[in-house]
Amino acid sequence: MPCETWDNAILLCDGTNEAGDEFPLTFEMKRMAPGCTNTVEYEIYGMKFSAKFTTDDPNAVYFTRNEGREQAWSRLVVGSKPAYPVITGSIFEFGFSDSLLQMFAAFVSELRQLPCPFGCFRPDEAALSHKVLTAALRSQKERRSVAVSEIQ
Repeated sequence: MPCETWDNAILLCDGTNEAGDEFPLTFEMKRMAPGCTNTVEYEIYGMKFSAKFTTDDPNAVYFTRNEGREQAWSRLVVGSKPAYPVITGSIFEFGFSDSLLQMFAAFVSELRQLPCPFGCFRPDEAALSHKVLTAALRSQKERRSVAVSEIQ
């Protein structure tokens, strides 16, 4: 059966860091990706250093350095160290139930104004995410580049 969905998307964006430096930013979203179930991947490519992470291999980070000679990807096994201590320590593999407990702990920490090493997703961040995707939809519909600032 053919896949007739158009909601697979590649967004080619211009990003700006806090210092005002611009950089290219690519978001790729696939509703259907053969062989992948609930997979999230992050890839950062730089002129001197690149890194990758995937939820298919959550205990490792891949990286490569460009020092003017042959390059190769290295796999660094980092294991897991949750933001909030757990009874089992780091000897057992981190799982789905652990992630839910970590999210709950972060929520309670923010609610009680306690130190939170990695904060929860905030409403303003969710709104910005919606603006980016709305700009992408408008761009596709109008066949032109749409700045996030154009979205109300």
